[in-house]
Amino acid sequence: MKKTSVVLIFISIFTCLLVLSSRHVTFAYWESEEGRIYVTGWLENLTSVRLDDRPSAEPPLGYDGSYDAGDIQTFRNTLYIETNVKLSSNLDFFAISRAWWDASTTLDINDLPDIIEDEHASHRGPDMDSNIDLREWYLTARAGDFTVKIGRQQVIWGEADNIRIADVINPLDVSWHYTFESWEDIRIPLRMVNVMYEPNTENQFRLQLIWIPEDYRAWYWAPEGAPWALPIPGLQMFWDQQGKELPDRHDFSNGEFGARIQATVGDWELSLFDFYSRVDNAVWKLDFGYFPIPYKFEWPRTNIIGGTFNVFNNLTGTVFRGECAYTMDQPYTSALLNEIIEKDTVAFMLGFDRPTMWTWINRRSFFISGQFYHKRILDYDSNIVSTDMSTDKTQSIVSLLINTTYRKDTIIPQFVGVVDFSGNGFLQPSIKYEPSDLWEITLSANFIYGSSDDDGYYGPMRRNSEIFTRLRIKF
Repeated sequence: MKKTSVVLIFISIFTCLLVLSSRHVTFAYWESEEGRIYVTGWLENLTSVRLDDRPSAEPPLGYDGSYDAGDIQTFRNTLYIETNVKLSSNLDFFAISRAWWDASTTLDINDLPDIIEDEHASHRGPDMDSNIDLREWYLTARAGDFTVKIGRQQVIWGEADNIRIADVINPLDVSWHYTFESWEDIRIPLRMVNVMYEPNTENQFRLQLIWIPEDYRAWYWAPEGAPWALPIPGLQMFWDQQGKELPDRHDFSNGEFGARIQATVGDWELSLFDFYSRVDNAVWKLDFGYFPIPYKFEWPRTNIIGGTFNVFNNLTGTVFRGECAYTMDQPYTSALLNEIIEKDTVAFMLGFDRPTMWTWINRRSFFISGQFYHKRILDYDSNIVSTDMSTDKTQSIVSLLINTTYRKDTIIPQFVGVVDFSGNGFLQPSIKYEPSDLWEITLSANFIYGSSDDDGYYGPMRRNSEIFTRLRIKF
């Protein structure tokens, strides 16, 4: 197993060197002669090596293997293609196709059980080993002050990094690299009608309406035994039963609706939003009418109202930003398993972005971004089971991002740190080399920590610390 890991790492390095040494390969986007079709994309290899051991009790029941430090955790190869077709002056078609093959689940490099190769992300998600997906596709029509997008797409409302408050439209796919990928790449696009009204006014008023008529999807989670699975023995039975009870994806009674108003008032960019939807992750209660686990799983509806702001302050040279959300009747599982507890929940984020000169380190500026996030369950019930908040009625998280550039912006070091006050989080140092618009390579690490497996967002992944490379060739 160790020898296989070394061989795969050698192959990755050799491929990188081959690409770097080639002076005859060129990449560029393609357009038709009429200039109506634009195609671009990238080819990427993500190779990750574990830094921690994981006890053998956590893979599927009946499997006596283990995950060891030095094992390949991810060996994912991705082809990503964007296509934009200009059908007329007021009508466009946009599509994103994505295909991947993850050798960590299809090759015998980690002594993983065969079940992983045949599993899907839970619930009703894509295959874990390989998949070809028309990820996004939608028509954009413009008429006067109106822009309408119809098709499978993602909508971003939030201002926060690494935390979701206002970014509530699309569920997430955390099955293959948890939340450590770009959110654009792990949001699950949904079929929707997205209407934007933008009259030509001084305050840049914008009204956005979202209607998701029938495409309900929950979060995608890793199946039991996969590298990024939750560390719970018997997890797959839990996922499988949820999959059977999941609301019908094509049922119009599962429709979701949202609206957002944006405006610029002086230096302030403001927005208010409302989103009525089903929750993305199930809650449950005891019911002996269900088999093999006597739980009845539910995905109740909630209504989320909130707002965001963004303002530049000349005195400090800083952009201040923030968002807040009030969730009505947020459902929680009861520790007694006798009921679903519904409580209003409030969350907010305050953050800043600022370029800063530290000439003793670099003649170019450093970009510094910090955030404080807080979530609180109102009228707290001690029987509430809140997996993302451990057993606390509140959650507080701080994050910091710092990056800069060297050698004419070709070398980009970066540091990201996220700390949950309950004792979990991660540190992510990285350095990217991007000598041209055609390719880039990044060396990075995720140092994940937590006091227990049920401690906040990152405690369940505390044994998944890794070092990884990302080679991307663009065209």
